[in-house]
Amino acid sequence: MEKKFSSVKERILQIADYYGISKEKFFEELDITYGNFKGTAKDRPVNSSFLEKLLTKFPNVNPDWILLGTGEMLRNSSYVNAGSGQQVVANHNSGTINADNRQYYSDSPDVLRAQIDLLDERIKEKDAQIKEKDAQIAKLLEILSKK
Repeated sequence: MEKKFSSVKERILQIADYYGISKEKFFEELDITYGNFKGTAKDRPVNSSFLEKLLTKFPNVNPDWILLGTGEMLRNSSYVNAGSGQQVVANHNSGTINADNRQYYSDSPDVLRAQIDLLDERIKEKDAQIKEKDAQIAKLLEILSKK
């Protein structure tokens, strides 16, 4: 069960933690400083303009989770820049990856590196499955050749 964060600011910080981005870099991506974000309520760094930037940079983040603390932090899909202008949607629930023209959530090297690591892990899993299938096919061919 996902941990509930009591304030909008705490949930926003959790997004940076989830993607492994430093707080300073995360807020730089959103055109404010971490110090300004931590400021007093009168500074109002978390306003509709800020939330719009956040959801534009990270469209896979669930707005209900940010604003109300309900549901999961992420929607079902996350967006990554696959290079050469091609975007990819990686569906974490089914493990499928489909080409898509949606806007990627960030061009931050840390975020992209995390997504590359995730995709590399999936490639290794698929390679292991292919090797297992190849071994099964080889056994079947051996059985058939004996007949």
